Amino acid sequence: MTYVMNKGCAIHYETRGPLEGQPIVLIAGMGEQIGSVEYPDEQCEQFVRAGYRVILMDNRDCGLSVPMPDYPCVDVLATLAAARAGVPVSCPYTLPDMADDVAAVLDDLKVERVDVAGASLGGFVARWVALRHPKRVRSLTVVMSGSGGQVEDRQAGKERLGALLQMTVRRDRSAAIEQGVADWRWMWADRFYFDEAWVRARIAYAFDRSYRPEGMGRAILAVGVSPDLFEAQKAITCPTLIIHGSADPVFAPEQARHMQQQIRNSELWLVEDMGHSMPREIWPEMVRRIAELGVST
Repeated sequence: MTYVMNKGCAIHYETRGPLEGQPIVLIAGMGEQIGSVEYPDEQCEQFVRAGYRVILMDNRDCGLSVPMPDYPCVDVLATLAAARAGVPVSCPYTLPDMADDVAAVLDDLKVERVDVAGASLGGFVARWVALRHPKRVRSLTVVMSGSGGQVEDRQAGKERLGALLQMTVRRDRSAAIEQGVADWRWMWADRFYFDEAWVRARIAYAFDRSYRPEGMGRAILAVGVSPDLFEAQKAITCPTLIIHGSADPVFAPEQARHMQQQIRNSELWLVEDMGHSMPREIWPEMVRRIAELGVST
């Protein structure tokens, strides 16, 4: 296993494909880890066949990226209530810290310039990578993510907070897998085939690999305490592709449009009837568009 230490956390990462391939970092969303539902091996293989060297990592406080010493548990609801009341709150890390984790992995690999693709929470992290380490980013892809505006994102957060909090509850293996399947079924969309057996197998694999539901709670808080991204992302200059589903139940498609308005060198691919997921039906087109985006620099 390969790790790099950064800001008190051992960040675990893996690579796929040849050393000479064009490097691309795939940053997964909240609670997702290497080999789970987002960016599974089958999707990574399509990038490899297109000439990429794929870099995968477990986000801080997720999977095998474990802080040393471990972070304290937090009461998410109480902390969010305090924040809404104007009481200063803190979290052990922020989204910019997670962006710096990506840079630390690139340093460890001695990779200078990459394509970066982030999904959901990973889309926030990917934008912070482009802002904090602009010379490292050849192109940026943001998939099914929020606009970065605190008011807009928080409103969306209120609507889905109950579902998110369910993901922070520690359960036995069977119950955790059933909850995970239910969560993904809700986030999928009717147009695209929901392969329940495959999703269940990915969730079971992730549970056995590393089960850190408490990290989900801290990740929720990290979003809340991080700097506002809405105005900051105007400074992103690299070619940017925004991929979003018209049926996304987590971040409405309007958020993708607002993001596009803020990032001047960006294009939006709105996938009809796609939910908060990356169904395998879009993988070939996604790889093609990202490849074309990268060579446009």
